[in-house]
Amino acid sequence: MSLLWLFITIAQAAKPAVCSADISRHSFEHRQYRLWLPEGFYERAIRPSMLRLQHDACRCLPRRRSRRPKVAVGHVHVEPNAGRVVISYSLRGEDTPRLERMLRCMGAPSFTVEAMPYTSDIIYPDGRKEVLPPFPLWLHLFDEGED
Repeated sequence: MSLLWLFITIAQAAKPAVCSADISRHSFEHRQYRLWLPEGFYERAIRPSMLRLQHDACRCLPRRRSRRPKVAVGHVHVEPNAGRVVISYSLRGEDTPRLERMLRCMGAPSFTVEAMPYTSDIIYPDGRKEVLPPFPLWLHLFDEGED
């Protein structure tokens, strides 16, 4: 009987498939948006942010599958001319203390990248210039058909 409990515990503690997936070679299909984005935006800012989201979400997951969020969302704020990237996280699922703990564990990472010259034609009411809207990244933590 104790062996059965061991197998159940190991099965429940298993990480989702996305945690072991190699997403570093993911291709970006939003080619039509490349015209207005700075050169190297996806490779320099979005790809490292995607890898960081995967790492942080998988590192901080609750052990029990029933307590995990369905989706981890990273809002990537890029300042292309300064070469700064800041990621803010949110989780989709029931609002529980465990998810708040996971969110605190994930933190709000920031890092620098090679600057990407960018001139924006976006005009904000408060006078901000050269600002890109946040880029959303969604990481589904359950395999399709699994809940």
